[in-house]
Amino acid sequence: MMASFSSANNGKVKIVNKTNLEDYYSCLEDFLTKNYTILIIGEFSVQYTGRASSNIGVGERLLIIKKDKSVLIHQERGVSPINWQPPGNLINVIIKNNKLFLKAIRRKPRETLVIEFNKILSVISLNIKDAAEFIMDATEEQMQEAVLRKPDILFNGFKPVSAEKHIKPGFIDVYGFDCEGNPVIVELKRTSASKEAVIQLKKYLDSYSNPVTGKIMRGILAAPAITKSAEILLNKLGLEFKKLNPRECVEIVKRYKTSKLTEFI
Repeated sequence: MMASFSSANNGKVKIVNKTNLEDYYSCLEDFLTKNYTILIIGEFSVQYTGRASSNIGVGERLLIIKKDKSVLIHQERGVSPINWQPPGNLINVIIKNNKLFLKAIRRKPRETLVIEFNKILSVISLNIKDAAEFIMDATEEQMQEAVLRKPDILFNGFKPVSAEKHIKPGFIDVYGFDCEGNPVIVELKRTSASKEAVIQLKKYLDSYSNPVTGKIMRGILAAPAITKSAEILLNKLGLEFKKLNPRECVEIVKRYKTSKLTEFI
């Protein structure tokens, strides 16, 4: 019987290659007990029972068992798994009639994946840690939607009345009024605002005639940050900068995603 076992990166990655299916039983049991992430490359079939039922014939695939006991089965193409179970499964490895089975049981609702191996090409265990928080930067469209849904993230008393308002130089991201009735043109940037953004905002103000006599038209550049040169030019032109947190914008959009945007304009 030929078998190989290798360990790298201080034991964080272990690769197991054995000849017979039953020889994988003990290492899989060990990796499951130690709560490692497990990758199994092999030839197997899949039977699912639960809210529906399905069968996948024999093929060479990748099986992933994560630390939270979620299970994913991937074919050689495509982004999404062809079958999966959410976290919290009870997972058992079984040897029966010289065959190796892996069973993943979800309690509520009751769902079961039974994986029957014809062959295992390799087993890889990962004892890795990742405590970093996933942060997604907002798009300018999300920032715009956040301002429309929750205008006070820009400033108290702001009342937006339109978005993507077309004028000769382009489109105003958000147009509205402050609490004193002054018209406000808002230019949004998802990254640090540059001098070009300030110039763009000034063009919008110069091209848009003030619709309210006796009121001052305000130009606001909203972004996560602003460059020093842009800040100097902004102050020189009498425009304003408002710091807008992209992450906060994403959270606002998520919170209100079931509501119609027209309710907020």
